[in-house]
Amino acid sequence: MATLEENLSPEVLEKVKASLTVTDKVKVTTVDAEAANDEVNVDAFFGNISKEDASLIRPEDIEKKDQEVSLALKECDALIQEADKFHQNFVVRGNLELYKLLSSIYAFVLKVRLSEYRHHVTVAMISTLKDRGIKVQENTSELMVIIKYILGGDRKKAANYCRVLEIATKENLAAKDLPDYITRRGGIGQIYATELDCLNKHQGNKAQEKRIRLFREILISKEWESTFEVAYPNDAHEHSDEIDCKRGAFVFLLTRYDKTKGVYKVIQAHKFGEKFENQIIRFMTRGNKLDVSKLESKLRNYCQGLVDKKIVPDVIARIWQSGRLQVKTDKTVDAA
Repeated sequence: MATLEENLSPEVLEKVKASLTVTDKVKVTTVDAEAANDEVNVDAFFGNISKEDASLIRPEDIEKKDQEVSLALKECDALIQEADKFHQNFVVRGNLELYKLLSSIYAFVLKVRLSEYRHHVTVAMISTLKDRGIKVQENTSELMVIIKYILGGDRKKAANYCRVLEIATKENLAAKDLPDYITRRGGIGQIYATELDCLNKHQGNKAQEKRIRLFREILISKEWESTFEVAYPNDAHEHSDEIDCKRGAFVFLLTRYDKTKGVYKVIQAHKFGEKFENQIIRFMTRGNKLDVSKLESKLRNYCQGLVDKKIVPDVIARIWQSGRLQVKTDKTVDAA
């Protein structure tokens, strides 16, 4: 095989060597393409290719790589079709069959509830469940008894199905409408998750409302300790409807501080109603993290201290003793 030097004239060869600053230590040769290995490592195309390796690449090698990629994608597409087929045959159809089963169970439950032998049916099922070794508590619902009787001892599955049928009962659904309802709601798990979120939110709202009510009672009770009184001759401006204003417990005085005399001058009086008062109380107590039970305890202790100090009238003390002071607490007075 002829070298590069042999193919060039002496004059051109000298110019090439000069431009490349090639010395006698470096010998430039050509590569016999036919002697290259026909085997191509496809994985190499996904990494860094050196200049030397790049010089070995031929167009047909790129075609081989493209073919390998194409075959890999086709194989993956086939797997996608298999997965979709499995999902349709076993998941989607399985869920539909499950929803139909729940519909049949729901229809049976409703039929039992309408039966004059309802109690006898339930007692017989409980007896049979005990014979099967399946635990039934005294407070187990009739619905759960029926579901356990049908499903057996799978407690988790029974609990999930029971929740769905309880929701169906609450929604006043007919048994024939249950499959479509479950599908529309995104399945059994999604129905339960949505209901649980709503329940938590509802319970959270109820707890917040009770906290505000307790803070309100504490503020109202502090009236008996106050020694500062203002006689305001005019009627308060009302900023809500009549009912809301009547349910309100406070009148807000708009004051201006007189620096020369060191006193507050009352400019106006305002009734904003119970709803606005609750917003103000919520803002005033936003840093207070006490839960409902601790707030109840503090209210009882505070009111008990007012009674012990004989600050409140006897009639108020008797009302408190028959209500909020019935629970025994310590005598520590916690001013809110």
